[in-house]
Amino acid sequence: MNKTILYFLIVLLALCSFGMPKNARAANAAAGGELVYEWISDSTYRFYFKYFRDCSGDPEPATLPLCMNNTCTGLTSTTTMTKWSPNPQNVVTTCIKNKCDSPASTLTGYKEWWYSVIVTLPARCSNWRFYTYVGTRNSSNNLLNPNASYLYIEATFNNTGSYQGNSSPYLSVRGLPTACLNQPYGYNNGAVDPNADSLATDIIMPRAGITACSGIPTNMSFASASPSYNTVNNPFQTSNSFTLNSATGTVSFTPTALGLGTFVTRVREYRNGVLIGSIMRENQVQTVSCTTIGSAPASTLSCFSGGANVGGTVNGCINQPLSFCFWAKSSNPSAVYIISDNHSFNIPAANIQYFNQRKDSVRMVFNWTPTAADSGIKNIIITIKDSTCNAAGVVMYYTNTIPIRIWPKTRGLGDTLVCPNGNAFLSAVNGSNFVWSVLPGGTPNSLSCTNCTSPIATPAITTRYQVVSTGTSYCPNINKDTVTVTTGLPPTFQPWVSITATPNPVTPGNFVTFTATPHACNNPSYLWYLNGYPVGATSQSFALFTPKYADSVNCRMTCNDGCAKDTFSNKVYIIVNNTGVQNVAEPMSINLYPNPSDGNFSLRYTHGKDIATGAELYNAQGQLVHSQQLETVKGTDLYTIQAGNLPNGIYMLNLHTTDGVKTVKFMVQH
Repeated sequence: MNKTILYFLIVLLALCSFGMPKNARAANAAAGGELVYEWISDSTYRFYFKYFRDCSGDPEPATLPLCMNNTCTGLTSTTTMTKWSPNPQNVVTTCIKNKCDSPASTLTGYKEWWYSVIVTLPARCSNWRFYTYVGTRNSSNNLLNPNASYLYIEATFNNTGSYQGNSSPYLSVRGLPTACLNQPYGYNNGAVDPNADSLATDIIMPRAGITACSGIPTNMSFASASPSYNTVNNPFQTSNSFTLNSATGTVSFTPTALGLGTFVTRVREYRNGVLIGSIMRENQVQTVSCTTIGSAPASTLSCFSGGANVGGTVNGCINQPLSFCFWAKSSNPSAVYIISDNHSFNIPAANIQYFNQRKDSVRMVFNWTPTAADSGIKNIIITIKDSTCNAAGVVMYYTNTIPIRIWPKTRGLGDTLVCPNGNAFLSAVNGSNFVWSVLPGGTPNSLSCTNCTSPIATPAITTRYQVVSTGTSYCPNINKDTVTVTTGLPPTFQPWVSITATPNPVTPGNFVTFTATPHACNNPSYLWYLNGYPVGATSQSFALFTPKYADSVNCRMTCNDGCAKDTFSNKVYIIVNNTGVQNVAEPMSINLYPNPSDGNFSLRYTHGKDIATGAELYNAQGQLVHSQQLETVKGTDLYTIQAGNLPNGIYMLNLHTTDGVKTVKFMVQH
């Protein structure tokens, strides 16, 4: 078991066991819940369901179903979750008795119950859905007929490829907040990902509609209200004051109606920009009338070392000690603040100390030396509890989210080999406000720009370039890098590549194999394209199953001889006749070398049995500047154009062939 999740569950979640008939409908007990999973080994996972039960409702079930469905094989199956531990956890959101302690209390009380099961998945699929249901849903002001619906909670999952060993995000902060009427409130579920994936939070509609695993969930409907409910700024009655920070998961609102309001938070998990899973938590906010209330603390970040505060985000650097202070002070000298945080879940290596606990002003001192594995953004969620127990018995909680961004080493990209004065495309990552310079011994003024992310370098000799991220100057050991552009001798002939297809024609249901043939290149490498997009194939041959009409195939050859550059092959088009037999069209290509040139260059033209007979050169004004008859160099299809020393500019070549006139642009540059 993942140690972080295990620690979280053991410390915060203790459970107990009662029974109720599996299919019996409870009396308005289901106040919320969440479903998470952790990888154990291979295709085996443990699932946990946390059930929030209203103490005034019926007892919790002895077991709950875990339903599984995927869209790849159409599998739908069911297993049984049992209680994970023998004792329930009382959710304490008030400092006087609630209905869990005393049935006569006017305050709603909740208990957490955890259920668990281990599952070995029978298939790999990018779209798994796991879900459970329990009835009936608790009362709620903002939902239409909530007591007529079962609670529905789901998690989604992708276990294909490298995602097989993924564990879901989990929520490190207890739910079910209690808030005071017309008083600002801040809250954060404390989403943490054990695999350091990126998380994004949004609000979605509560779902219902199933009483068996074969059912299909549907969104519930909001009750009528003014202003009307919505999932953007008024999921329960806040008079449109509800806001959500998707990156940190922090919500802020001012409740404007007494009673219970239900909202659902979804946390989606991304890896390298790919959505690989999600979890959801259904929550209830209990709004009560408070005759005396606490005031939100004034908070500040200060005493930075090894980093900086950039717009409210703490910025630090890998392998560099980072420290800062967080202060929270109340305007009420009688306040009793107790401060805590979630760093043991998402930054366990950090050292955090608290000073002045149980006073009106508390201070946190944060120290951490992040490693290369810690690069990215992590959120420290600080919870300040005001234990002065104001009238109405509400324990006031204030949430502060501190994003911490750790920068990896700045990298300059573009080490390459080019011909003298050729173009090398450079780029920089991991930083901001990049500044480029030419290091001593290189070609001066050979950068297209210096205050940019991606300059073009045109060195006459081998040159080293330095890039500095001035936006991360607090990372002096890792905010710079160098790129080397090596210049070499141009090859005797321009490298080029042609491709052929076999069999031709190809019958439906069979493969056609495309083979690249390099020319004037001893060390080629390949990348194949289908309809203009790379397909990832890098061998000399590429097989395509049953090509479709108008499909096109070509390849890019990179010649690793000297300073030769990439060259693209002829493009092959697919033609389908009336009988369904597919034919591969003859290839055609025109290659000029060098390009740019001084007006004297070599030309290679291929198009089946077609041959070139003459060439005409026109300048940008359409004036004929050169014409000549063409003779093929013996043993090749290489032609020589001798136009003399033409002025710099763009020119058009009209190539006369036995199949008509072909045109291609080229450049003259001295």
